[in-house]
Amino acid sequence: SDTGANISPCALPLEASSRVTDGAGEFIGLNPPYRMSGTPAELRSPVPQKGEHNAATLRDMLGIDEKELERLTAAGVLGS
Repeated sequence: SDTGANISPCALPLEASSRVTDGAGEFIGLNPPYRMSGTPAELRSPVPQKGEHNAATLRDMLGIDEKELERLTAAGVLGS
């Protein structure tokens, strides 16, 4: 059945990746394996650094408070 989506597959290997530069240097990021004419996909932000979102994830998703996060960091459980 027709979904109404206007998509076409990536035809060229060069379209499968993009060069992105962030604070750690340049890297190649993989593009989605499809193209959408109305909403083209692009890499908008750099890859997160190791542990960059740990505190937010533990706080927002698991309800761990700042005092406990500080304790876990001091104990070496979490990196800074």
